[in-house]
Amino acid sequence: MRWFVISPLPEGVPKPALDATARERFAAFDGARHIIDQTRHPGMHETHSIDIICLLQGEASLILESGETRLRPGNVVIQRGTNHAWSAHGGPALFLAVLIDRDLRHG
Repeated sequence: MRWFVISPLPEGVPKPALDATARERFAAFDGARHIIDQTRHPGMHETHSIDIICLLQGEASLILESGETRLRPGNVVIQRGTNHAWSAHGGPALFLAVLIDRDLRHG
C-alpha cells in the first residue's frame, strides 16, 4: 500500500527532457525497467501487479495506450498490468494505491 502525488507536467519543457526526467525518477526506485513506451506520455509505464488506485484529492486522468479516462476524487481504478500513466489537471493529485503481486507463488 502506498500513496503518491502527481503534479501537472511543466509547460514549455521539451518532450525529450520530460521523458528523460521520468526515466530518472523511475530509476531512483528501481522502476526504470517498467518504462516501455513513452509515446503518449513521459510517465507511461507497465506494472506487473494488480493495482487498486483511488484518487483522494485533485483531478487527474488515467492515460492508456488506447485512450484516457478523467477521474475525480473518490474514483477507483483497477490496473492489471497495462501500460499507463497519470496526468494531473490544475494542480497536484493525491492517490492511494494497493498493489497486489500477480504471481503469489513469489510472495
